[in-house]
Amino acid sequence: MQSKIPPNDLFAKEDTGFLMKKAFYGGTFDPPHSGHVHLGRAVLENGSADEVMYVPAWHPPHKRNAEIAPYDDRLAMLKLAIRGEPGFSVSEIERDRGGISFTIDTLRLLSDRFPEDEFFLLIGSDSLLQLHQWHRAHELVSEFGVLCYPRPGDEVTVERLLSVGWSREEADTLRKGIMTNLPRFDISSTAIREMLRRGEYPEDQLNRNVWNYIKTRRLYES
Repeated sequence: MQSKIPPNDLFAKEDTGFLMKKAFYGGTFDPPHSGHVHLGRAVLENGSADEVMYVPAWHPPHKRNAEIAPYDDRLAMLKLAIRGEPGFSVSEIERDRGGISFTIDTLRLLSDRFPEDEFFLLIGSDSLLQLHQWHRAHELVSEFGVLCYPRPGDEVTVERLLSVGWSREEADTLRKGIMTNLPRFDISSTAIREMLRRGEYPEDQLNRNVWNYIKTRRLYES
């Protein structure tokens, strides 16, 4: 069957010598929503990856003082959200590793565990614009490909990337990794949490099983 989404040239499948191309999709997933699922499907459909690996953060470095749902709840909801989806997997590697969830450390560990596979980072354009602030960001970009999905209001240009300290080569590479051919998924976990606190059910944004889990566990109540 022909793909409905044109392939992304930089990450289109080719004979690289690796068994599988795996997109590392990290986040708090607090809660996981339909946008996370639709994005994973689109990445597989456009040929950018053979597998999308969802990796819930153990201790996200950018949310150390934020109140987030317990890891076990976020993990359970994520498994419910992607259950039955071909080409999706969930990794508990950040809980196994412990400590602060620095992406480069997790990706290096995954590469050591699965040397036959190629890993690259999947992030949104909002995160790409902040990537220079990540832990050992230049090492991360030099060792792993970065695949980016556009988010409304966060246009990424080479000039913006250069202005925050990326080299011309890095900026060109990062810009080429943006999948401009993807649909936009304007769904926010923050907005969903606010709806849940008001007692509303975001039916089009939450998997029914995730919604039932949230009610049972009484998550995100005021």
